[in-house]
Amino acid sequence: MIFNLSIFSVRNILLLTVFLLASACTNKIYGVPEEQWLLLDKNERIETIRGYNSVEKIKAEARLIAQQQRYEQEKQQQLQLALIAAEKQQKVEDIYQGYGTYGDLVRVTIQKGKIDFNGKHKTYQPISFRLADGEEKSITFNATGKHRYLNRHVLVAYEDGVVLFDCNNHGYSSQCAQHFAYEPEWRRGKTYSHVSLHKSSKTEAKDISVIIQLIQ
Repeated sequence: MIFNLSIFSVRNILLLTVFLLASACTNKIYGVPEEQWLLLDKNERIETIRGYNSVEKIKAEARLIAQQQRYEQEKQQQLQLALIAAEKQQKVEDIYQGYGTYGDLVRVTIQKGKIDFNGKHKTYQPISFRLADGEEKSITFNATGKHRYLNRHVLVAYEDGVVLFDCNNHGYSSQCAQHFAYEPEWRRGKTYSHVSLHKSSKTEAKDISVIIQLIQ
């Protein structure tokens, strides 16, 4: 019995060695180089196939587990983002209903100068809107005169005392063309004159005036 067990153990060691040696070779059959496969007898081939299938099964199960873990992580991240967005939206609604603190709501007025409409700078209708702390939204500029059918949608935001103008994606300060940080003059309204933005911005604004005033 001990003799048979020893033979079985030696055979397993040999098969394992074959697997390890085969890992760096090409033209493999069940993970074994073709030249070595031809030297195996029937029983050794059966053991090799079983070992190969066992390893592949383990790999497949590991991939499935990893995929499920990624899915759960992404799901949790989406839930967290949704929760943050909901809390943010609730805060904005509360501010508009008068439950915020002073400085949570501003009025922004943009006038004068020109912005880009379809590749050409044109005058536009003055626009005024409110922004609550934590809010981001799209505003629409409309051209004037014979070009009044043209419009330009621009993302703006207000976050922690900073008004963000001409943003990409979702109002992150690093992706906005212009930042207006809080100043005491906002209480009565402050005018920022001759504001011009770089060509990589959406509006490519030229000499516009931006008025910011705290209203709550």
